[in-house]
Amino acid sequence: MPLIYTYPTVSPASEDLVLLTDTSDSSKATKTATVSSLLSIGLAQDINTAKVSLSASDLANLWQTPVTIVGSPGAGKYISALTIEITFNYTAPQYTTDGAGDLELKYATANGKLVINDWGVSSVPWTGVASENKIIPNTFSGLWGENEALQLAITGGTANSLTGGGGTANIYVTYKIVTI
Repeated sequence: MPLIYTYPTVSPASEDLVLLTDTSDSSKATKTATVSSLLSIGLAQDINTAKVSLSASDLANLWQTPVTIVGSPGAGKYISALTIEITFNYTAPQYTTDGAGDLELKYATANGKLVINDWGVSSVPWTGVASENKIIPNTFSGLWGENEALQLAITGGTANSLTGGGGTANIYVTYKIVTI
């Protein structure tokens, strides 16, 4: 029998079979189950990742026009953000700021928010001259927003909180939908 790490890796289909040991059987019999049957008992945590690419114009307009990262999940549900990753791609010219405002991942009606303190509009990378990546764990404060979209915005600043730059960004939010 070959070593397990020598088998090819595949993306499983729902009808594919996996081997398991039935511990409820005193003989510990080896049995099979379908991938879909494993998913139906909750082994997949319904964790998703949304990616949104932002142009220089999108970034400059975050104060006036928040960008939806994850759409409304439906009645009786809310989006639980697990992590956010921002990849900033510097392109000259660098941004200028009024030094005010916070970059936030927030619900559409601002019930709850994650203030991205390390990347407020007056800090690197927006006013720097280098590309940068940042992974931010879930530190949401406030109430979860039932049936509300999750948005990226600059809050507390002015219409010119972030201007004149040429950089772009990719935003990745890992989340799950929770039923209330």
